[in-house]
Amino acid sequence: MTGDLFAAVTRVISEPMLLIDLSGEVVAFNAVARRTFTGVVPEASVYDLVTNPKQDVHDQLHRWRRTFDPSVGTLTFTGPDGVRVRCRCYGGRADWMAAGRPAVQVRAIPVDGRDRFVQLNDRFTRESRLRRRAEGERDLSLLQEQRTRERLVRLHTLGSALALASSLREVAEVVMGTVPVATEAMGAVLGLRPEPILPEAAWPGPAGTWDLEPWIDLDRPEARALAEVTRPTTIGIPERPLGRFAPALADIDHVALCRPVWSGGEPIGVLALAVPPGSSLSPHDEHLASVALQVGQALARAGMFEREHRLALRLQRSLLPDDPGADGLDAAARYAPGSALTEVGGDFYDLFELPGGPVALVIGDVAGHGLPEASVMSELRSALRAIAIGLGEQPPEVLSELARYVDRYLPAALATVCYLVYDRETRRLLYTNAGHVPPLIVRAGGGTELLRGALEPPLGAPWDQGYASAEAVVEPGDTLLLYTDGVVERRDEALDAGIERLRRDAAVAPGLTVEELCDVLVTDKLSTAYPDDRAILTLRFP
Repeated sequence: MTGDLFAAVTRVISEPMLLIDLSGEVVAFNAVARRTFTGVVPEASVYDLVTNPKQDVHDQLHRWRRTFDPSVGTLTFTGPDGVRVRCRCYGGRADWMAAGRPAVQVRAIPVDGRDRFVQLNDRFTRESRLRRRAEGERDLSLLQEQRTRERLVRLHTLGSALALASSLREVAEVVMGTVPVATEAMGAVLGLRPEPILPEAAWPGPAGTWDLEPWIDLDRPEARALAEVTRPTTIGIPERPLGRFAPALADIDHVALCRPVWSGGEPIGVLALAVPPGSSLSPHDEHLASVALQVGQALARAGMFEREHRLALRLQRSLLPDDPGADGLDAAARYAPGSALTEVGGDFYDLFELPGGPVALVIGDVAGHGLPEASVMSELRSALRAIAIGLGEQPPEVLSELARYVDRYLPAALATVCYLVYDRETRRLLYTNAGHVPPLIVRAGGGTELLRGALEPPLGAPWDQGYASAEAVVEPGDTLLLYTDGVVERRDEALDAGIERLRRDAAVAPGLTVEELCDVLVTDKLSTAYPDDRAILTLRFP
């Protein structure tokens, strides 16, 4: 059956009849419908003909489409004189429609407001609309609650990561790696003003060292746009504004959401997030404000840690000889604090001439960290020098006397010490080792030798059987390495593995000066890989 045939068949029916497809288009109608309702023309939309909410009309059409037998509903049309015409409507699916076009046929019977069914249907419609609205609000509330919970979890994860960051570098690395996840951003950049954080300046070293750090120095000209941020701001010009600081963002369209980072009421930096243009995330977002607050707190902690770390380093170095050496011997030394420490360490070394010409060499490590341990270290170094004046050429006697000194005056101390004496004439190296890691000789012709002999318990440990000695012969060009355990210790690694690594690294010694060798073994190593203090004393034999 076609639309024209529908109009012809329904012409004799005294109530309005309409054929409507599921999109709402009026396919056909009878003459009564055209006279009763305004706007009934071919291809008109039922949504324009009725005053009911569109969602209600949509739902009603689909209910009629699902039933073969006519089911009742209500629609309100507009009459020719502009008066609303409320109708009880009986509708059902019209499977006879040509070309398989989904449609419903509707018989609309005008009624007045006293019609009981119309009243019940209106009430049902209102209640359904209220229920749908309540369900929508509930779903929105649940979605917002879930989003808030996810944000809190991400914020907690960020806080945990920042709590473990003990240096400015580590804080910046957390910002780059974890802040984008916490804020659903494409990337993050941290700009810092070093002076407020580290007012002693001159750190981390020579000019330009900031270039090696994972943050942006806001004092540099190219960071001017970030340096001028004093309140939550969006930066969109130049295009891809963070691309110059983060290569991964250089080819991605984005704008920068920037928030100043504060500590102690003073601006210390800027947190910048890369987000797609048009993103709903705002620099004024409370979640972003919480992230910036956590970053500021972490930076303050890291700055305090590094200041204390540097002060401890200065104190440590003040207790060690500035220029270890003896006539005719080429020597160098280095000390580096551990990455996990802010306190003074107990590592020490010494090199001095004994009466008659022999040269004494010392390397040691007092257990623990702090001013008490540093005091013990300084006292041991002084006591050993005094003892060596009378017993210096006999390492066992020197350490035996030093052990008695510790037992009597420093009963709570525990220290490892290796004491060596080099005889220039015989080229013999006599030594005694009280619990210290073995010295290493790098031969001028290649190869290495660990001095594992004469190993005795540390000073301060119960021991009454005296100390033994061992000796080695050195040749011109040989290099002696005395070092503390921090040089060879790494997290989750056996000590022997670290000693073997040192042997491999030190194999380059014949081609380097002792200063260069110290740099290779200590200064140039990434400090974060070494949690403990590191001290090394090198000696090149003529």
